[in-house]
Amino acid sequence: MIEEVSKSSIDDVVQFHKKLGGYFKRFNGGALQPWVHHPDYRDKLTLEERLTLTFLQADQLVLSREDTRRCGSTASVALVHSLDEPVQPFYTAQRVSLMTAHLGDTKILLCNKHTGKVEPLTEKHHAESRVEAARLRRLGGQLITDSFGESSFGDGEFKPLGVTAEPEIKHRIVEGSDYAYMVLVTDGISTLISNQEIIDLARTAHSPQRAAQTIVNFAEDLGAEDNCTCMVVPLAGWGEVGGRDETEARREYRKSKVNNMSSRMKRM
Repeated sequence: MIEEVSKSSIDDVVQFHKKLGGYFKRFNGGALQPWVHHPDYRDKLTLEERLTLTFLQADQLVLSREDTRRCGSTASVALVHSLDEPVQPFYTAQRVSLMTAHLGDTKILLCNKHTGKVEPLTEKHHAESRVEAARLRRLGGQLITDSFGESSFGDGEFKPLGVTAEPEIKHRIVEGSDYAYMVLVTDGISTLISNQEIIDLARTAHSPQRAAQTIVNFAEDLGAEDNCTCMVVPLAGWGEVGGRDETEARREYRKSKVNNMSSRMKRM
């Protein structure tokens, strides 16, 4: 969908959201503002504009259907691009461009190869968060609490109160060899497991697939009931994580508590 969106649809998407009323009465398109009523503003959309349009258009599709407009969902997208010359695959590249588009409470995390420490690339979108509070104050949204925070696709009845599908977009250039991997997780995992625990669970895995499965398995062992989806993306520092696993003892303790609880339940 990111590749398929067209600048010709910008005005329609923005006007659709303005008609939602409330918070969106003053909506000007965000990153798309220069294009509103000016479809020939520039030859091509920038990557930030393309991502913004994609998220808003997806939101429009969800809200246009009666069977889905009351549902809600979140998203985190990472675009990874090698800047090496000659071009190398991103997972071996020494210089990498990372652009993230984030909506809601899914997460994108980086593992520093030298220290094994987590570096979050996203921030949870709830009313108390710095980013969300600033947005709602700026445009007069009311602070509300729903299952997905203040940013999501759908949730039509809450849209006038400030729930938006505008993604938070960040861009950074990193040295690929400074990072071992990137982890993307849904809230079924992140609400149960800390950022550092997620990173530590993947540090000794032999493959990205095994790392992702280890993270999902641990969340399920703790009793996760929400969607547990994980993707681990290798970078040039894969397999060379330094530092120590600082959360191992805590994870074992948490798992033992769950196992003890299960044993007691079986005896009842």
